[in-house]
Amino acid sequence: MIAYGTRYGSTAEISERMGEIFTEKGMKTEVRDLKKDGTPTDLDEYDLVVVGSGILAGRWTKEPLKFLEQNKEKLAEKSVALFVVSAYAADSEKHDRVYEDYLVSVAEDLKPISPVSMGFFGGVIDFSKYNFAVRILMKRMVSSNAGDREVSEYMDLRDWEEIESWAKSLVTE
Repeated sequence: MIAYGTRYGSTAEISERMGEIFTEKGMKTEVRDLKKDGTPTDLDEYDLVVVGSGILAGRWTKEPLKFLEQNKEKLAEKSVALFVVSAYAADSEKHDRVYEDYLVSVAEDLKPISPVSMGFFGGVIDFSKYNFAVRILMKRMVSSNAGDREVSEYMDLRDWEEIESWAKSLVTE
């Protein structure tokens, strides 16, 4: 199962692509938007549980964290992988620190769950989807971290090869 939380759709698209890869590799796969579809009631049928979230203002979406917290004991007995989607994944200067903040420290808080793998992927910045306050915040953040890159109204920072490679590695593990 791939369970995710998304605010603007980028994490959903990544999760769907991972689901396609798992299916292509012969795995029966369910891709689940935890906000729209709710949380599964029975985790027994899943060998691998991949949980992902978009990051906004330094936070995971609430549904994946709630799912992980409520199912710690059951998930501790399963193979669990975590991933997050953030513009900081494409920022070479902040990548490692933010990876620690968004994945390593979150995984520590989820013990006894011990992730078999953690992925950190760039997302999409689409200023047209944000409300006024978020748009101002995001424009400041993106401008201060853009370096030599041009800041436009729509920026797709996803590295699909990296995402697909990570998903394939989960299938082979």
